[in-house]
Amino acid sequence: MKPSKGRGVGRTNRIREDFDKQFLRCKGLLKQIAERVLNGTEEVEEAMQRSYATAASQRRRFRCDGEFRRWLVRIVLNEALMLLHEKESAAEGSRELIFWQVC
Repeated sequence: MKPSKGRGVGRTNRIREDFDKQFLRCKGLLKQIAERVLNGTEEVEEAMQRSYATAASQRRRFRCDGEFRRWLVRIVLNEALMLLHEKESAAEGSRELIFWQVC
């Protein structure tokens, strides 16, 4: 017998609510990590938003044998490092542009 659509929706909502609660419990630690990597810049909120989106979309891939907080820390660290790399790449590109405009 197939489960009704209504049951799946309720379960999905509970899973999402549990995920949100767990993410909120770790939010302070995650934000501190992003601030340290990004030197307290305005990209911290961007890193947090990206991290939440990544973790939410990948939560089914989380293996229960690991620690959820550690998994979130890895995601935040990776997102912050990617933002830092993007910022440095953009700065490098603007330095090259200035160089070519001067020459």
